[in-house]
Amino acid sequence: MALETPPEWHAWNTSPDRSAEEKIRAHFREYDWFLKLAQDAWRRKNVQAACSYASLAALVATHRHAGIFASPRLEQLLVSIGRDLPDESSYRRAATTPDKVKRVLHVCTEVANIGGLASMLVRLIKEDSTRQHSLVLTRNRSDVPAHITDAITASGGAVHRLDKKTPTFAELALDLRRIARENDLVVLHIYNEDVVPLLAFAKPDAVPPVAFINHADHLFWLGFSVSDLVINLRDSGLNLSRNRRYISAERIAFVPTLVGKAARTRSREAAKQELGLDPDSVLLISVARTVKYRTQNGITFADTHVPALADNVKSHLVVV
Repeated sequence: MALETPPEWHAWNTSPDRSAEEKIRAHFREYDWFLKLAQDAWRRKNVQAACSYASLAALVATHRHAGIFASPRLEQLLVSIGRDLPDESSYRRAATTPDKVKRVLHVCTEVANIGGLASMLVRLIKEDSTRQHSLVLTRNRSDVPAHITDAITASGGAVHRLDKKTPTFAELALDLRRIARENDLVVLHIYNEDVVPLLAFAKPDAVPPVAFINHADHLFWLGFSVSDLVINLRDSGLNLSRNRRYISAERIAFVPTLVGKAARTRSREAAKQELGLDPDSVLLISVARTVKYRTQNGITFADTHVPALADNVKSHLVVV
């Protein structure tokens, strides 16, 4: 199959006024185009090309909503590739209980100095202080932040940089599978388009149990087919896992996001006085990256909050 620019990309750039339904259908065709390229490459046993196209299919579905939150076809393809990888290990998963889990392996695509994923990872490690925690990075583009390596080291674990070797998808997956077998539990904190864990954990009996942190619950992501447990962080994510991601009820869990303990340095009244606010005012704060405030289908961040502010004249909203 020849690689040509799908016509929908040109239509997307030249027809910005299409309806939301038309955009979703166009996005789905783009996702499906990459998926078919991946399937064709796998039929020719070109693992590297198949995984590259599969990752692009997931990337399109993630960043251009295609009307789907999961893809059995895409995951089935990746699991088939993963099961076909040469692996002579005699490892077999043993029956386990929570008290037998002593070594936890966290798998991330990458970690940054700031952001929710990195903060949640460190909090999980510190709160679970009786176990050893290690970290695998499949595609980290910079140095690992010190606060993450410090938390890993303090627990007795290690940091593994698979991306340092710049290997093929197959080599990445086999390395990840080998490291996972040295642990009792795997926890996925991966990016939505990361295909490596699906290849690595395609054989459930040949790896430890796998838990998936559903941190991007409003988007398409890969991983439901290789996860024994999907951990949801809020009600909306839980509902999508049940209704739009093909996950059975016994594989779904709900765990509220861990947050750091508040350390107050002054009273509410004193803080408001320093900010020039009335003592009986209500202050709302939103802190996030710019992309989180992007206008969606003509609805702005302000459109959502101005009515509430208008109804509560003593309220103030600060956005960072």
